[in-house]
Amino acid sequence: MNNTIYDLANKIEESKKEVVRKTLNTSEFAELLGVSPNKARQLMKSKGFPAITIGNRKLVVISKLDSWLDENIGQVF
Repeated sequence: MNNTIYDLANKIEESKKEVVRKTLNTSEFAELLGVSPNKARQLMKSKGFPAITIGNRKLVVISKLDSWLDENIGQVF
């Protein structure tokens, strides 16, 4: 019985490693860019910024972030 529980726990831990995140929260986004959380929030409110809102949380869509940054080179925010 203990081996079965141990095996199940190991399988759960392994499956967690395989999950790839698709979004960043405000703090993670700020840290990634090296800006303050307030500046990150300001950027996330920009027109066309790749973010989704769930309830009162805004999340940055990682797959769209690079293209948004490329499209906004030279812009002042």
